[in-house]
Amino acid sequence: NVGAAKELIKDGENGFVINDNEVKLTMERIMKMDLKRIRSYSKSKAKNYDWNILIPKLEEMYSNLI
Repeated sequence: NVGAAKELIKDGENGFVINDNEVKLTMERIMKMDLKRIRSYSKSKAKNYDWNILIPKLEEMYSNLI
């Protein structure tokens, strides 16, 4: 539960957001992970961070500031 984890990880879909003191819960979640589903979700999420998508969004955002 640090940094951009909450933006990039959908708890239970492509990983888990945990606190550092939740060792038992972390181990339980690791054992139940569906790696195929996580991989699929993560690939679709990663497409939103492609430069060809990000740059036009940033340009639009900056042009609206002027």
